[in-house]
Amino acid sequence: MINIQMTIHTYGKLPNETIGNYISLRYERWLDYSRFKCSQAGLEGEEVDVLNTVLLDILQKDEKLLIDLYKKKRKRKGIEYTELDFFILKTLELNITSVTAPYRAKRKVIPRGDTDLRKLKIAEKIDTDEEDIPALMLKQFRLINWVLKGLDLTEPERRIFEFKYLLGNRLSSSEWIGPESIKTRYATYHSVLSAIHHVIFYYGYTKIAPQKELNKRELELADRFVRTHKIKTRKSNNLVNI
Repeated sequence: MINIQMTIHTYGKLPNETIGNYISLRYERWLDYSRFKCSQAGLEGEEVDVLNTVLLDILQKDEKLLIDLYKKKRKRKGIEYTELDFFILKTLELNITSVTAPYRAKRKVIPRGDTDLRKLKIAEKIDTDEEDIPALMLKQFRLINWVLKGLDLTEPERRIFEFKYLLGNRLSSSEWIGPESIKTRYATYHSVLSAIHHVIFYYGYTKIAPQKELNKRELELADRFVRTHKIKTRKSNNLVNI
């Protein structure tokens, strides 16, 4: 087992705390998420190792990048989160659910149950032999998050999508606070996801074509985004550094 306490180092004082201190503060919550995802993937008992592996990889990233992610904050249910939280959660999910991701590939673990492969299915498969996985995950995360912020969503639409995609919750979770039924949450989440997918495909940042036509609401969201965001299309690659 990797001892994360021996490897976390201080990046210098930030407005309130260091990156190392923030990791220590958030570690137990990330561990809960890692435990939940590991149980779904048949990797019970490996939640500590996979989390520590992810944190060690992330701590080798550029210091300025980590600080920028740390400084971007928002509140949900009275709790403050940072984009560093969201990035770590998405990287955790990749390492646990993808058999080609660094953690699973290195250990060649055979899952004991059905693997949870519910993905956005927007970006192409990552080649772990050729790519820097944390860096690539960050590009994917920032691209999707950038489009999400630019969509003219209602407050319920934004909350529902962030509840699942950014915070890693199940749409059927009892932690949801709001009048929306489970059916409404699922419909709303997939509607927002469809709009994001069409926008990313339109600009050439993914080669994966949407599988269905947009409904009226999704078309309205995607069309408004395209008309109000003039950015250079990119046909040679599926990712962009926003």
